[in-house]
Amino acid sequence: METVRAHLGRRMGVSGPNTGVLMAVRTVNAGISVGAWAHAMHVSSAFIASNSGKMAQRGCWPQTSNPDDRPRLL
Repeated sequence: METVRAHLGRRMGVSGPNTGVLMAVRTVNAGISVGAWAHAMHVSSAFIASNSGKMAQRGCWPQTSNPDDRPRLL
């Protein structure tokens, strides 16, 4: 699976781990806390924060905080 993820990532111009982040975000409808996202992917919150920020900088999605719940990203 990691080989497939790395291959898909290269085709999209992102790293293998970022491919996993993209696949995980596909399943979220409105917003998710970094902790819940990390738990679902079995990674650390720091990994999610770092990689989601990188993906937002690449223009993969807008990264905005929920005004009602600051730790939750929309």
